[in-house]
Amino acid sequence: MRSEIVVPLAIRDLTEADLPHCGWSGSRLHLEHVARELRRDDADYSSRARRGPGCPSAKD
Repeated sequence: MRSEIVVPLAIRDLTEADLPHCGWSGSRLHLEHVARELRRDDADYSSRARRGPGCPSAKD
């Protein structure tokens, strides 16, 4: 028997406002580094998150 689960995702630019919700990605120092990189004009970070209620990184 084979099953399939479909999870809707949102992909968009990551912003500093998203960082408080990204503690799973690394230490506080890592997130501070990411914040500095986001302030650069040439930074290229994207956010991939499940869409829906309770998912702060995936706004429609």
